[in-house]
Amino acid sequence: MGYVNPDTLQEVANILDDFDEETLVEIFKSQIVQDDSYVKIPVDHLEPLYLSYKKAMEIDAAEEDDIGIIRDRFQNICVSIIQFIEAKFNFAVDMEWIETQFGNLPALTMALYRFFVIDIFYVILAVLNNYIAKNSEDLYNAFKDVSQRRDVSTITNMKTMTPVYGIIVSSIFDVTDYAFSLLDNDVLFDYITEDYTPATVIRGCVERGVITGDFTRTIADIYKENLELRSKIAIELAYRIRERGYLPENSVVITSDQLAEQRNSEEEPSTEAYIDIESDVDDV
Repeated sequence: MGYVNPDTLQEVANILDDFDEETLVEIFKSQIVQDDSYVKIPVDHLEPLYLSYKKAMEIDAAEEDDIGIIRDRFQNICVSIIQFIEAKFNFAVDMEWIETQFGNLPALTMALYRFFVIDIFYVILAVLNNYIAKNSEDLYNAFKDVSQRRDVSTITNMKTMTPVYGIIVSSIFDVTDYAFSLLDNDVLFDYITEDYTPATVIRGCVERGVITGDFTRTIADIYKENLELRSKIAIELAYRIRERGYLPENSVVITSDQLAEQRNSEEEPSTEAYIDIESDVDDV
């Protein structure tokens, strides 16, 4: 049976155009696998695609064949995104789970894409910020003998902050490398605040064995080897400490005012509140 309403026909046709599977897979491959810049403003290609998919599922008068095509293409794109992220960050998602849990596929894909692609800069920044904040005394004891030999830097820092944070700032690059060397998947999420939904979804999958592989080690290697990323993170942490004299706990999620300011300056990657995927997130 054909479309009676030409507006519905056009609406479905436009959504089908949005789901050019071959082109989209190449876009995501380029962004996830080939792009090694972690400090530029990222483009979220998945959220508008998800919104188009959701819109299609809500069109009552749409032909079932067309809806089936959109559903299949979206699922294929989601699987491709997951596979690209798996390859980049050296972990695996249980393929049997993917085959039997297609209802949860959008939530998991969105969570992985936000965590490992769109928000990766802020994930790393928050983890290191919170690790230092919670373990400042241990870090001070680990680096105090080394930092005391850096006379000018250490003496200057000691004038404006506590000895603990003065030592940490003086060795901030080594401190962040050292912190990452002590992290793995079991403890990484202890340093991400609970208001960041993607981490909650991923942590649940790790705990249930849906996700396996030490992606924390891969993130740590990327951080240590990517000088642009490492410099920007370390300098930002040092700035925060100098501004306050210490580090408070920090969330991956930033306020809308901060986001607008960063978009206007285009100096840092941006992050937004996690898109609402309704009950999907709770089921993953």
